[in-house]
Amino acid sequence: MKRGWTGILCLLASLPLMSGCGSFRETFPARSGIEQMLISTAMDRAVEKMPTAWMDGASVFVDDANLDAYDSPYLRQLLRQSVLANGGTLADSRDDASMVLEVASGGVSVDKGNWMFGLPKIPLPIPFAGETLVIPEAPLFRLDSYVGKAKLLFTPVDAATKAQVREIPVCYGRSRHRFWWILLFGPFTTSDLPPEAR
Repeated sequence: MKRGWTGILCLLASLPLMSGCGSFRETFPARSGIEQMLISTAMDRAVEKMPTAWMDGASVFVDDANLDAYDSPYLRQLLRQSVLANGGTLADSRDDASMVLEVASGGVSVDKGNWMFGLPKIPLPIPFAGETLVIPEAPLFRLDSYVGKAKLLFTPVDAATKAQVREIPVCYGRSRHRFWWILLFGPFTTSDLPPEAR
């Protein structure tokens, strides 16, 4: 029994000296695939909250003149697809439309958060050498969280009278992707992105 406990204690004592068991490459381009999937999925979910009954039978022009957001071409096409899926037709200009769908963004981005429980990196200056030895972090638990957020404003307007057809509350969309480690094992992933987008 005593020999067994000695082996367990030796194993626990050696854990900080072991190398990590996994890692992930964020990106080679300027923007990572996860960032783009988080933003587009948040847009999907915001657009899904937009009432669409007013589109049925209407000729709709999507006006994105006030849209200033990441991946605005995707959002523009998403709205065009929504018009077609809900019984409307697409107009090439305001003059050709019976309805105009104006869209603006109050925020489209990704927030990143980190949380770690354990020993952080510790820099140790080496006397007279002019160098610093860095002891790597030894997390018992670590979490990297990415949250995509979209705040979109949709205003349907009668093309002839310029009157607002109906008031639509601001539409919000969120998406989440997380990497986490326990002791030296990971990264593990939890996500609400569609499986094919992870």
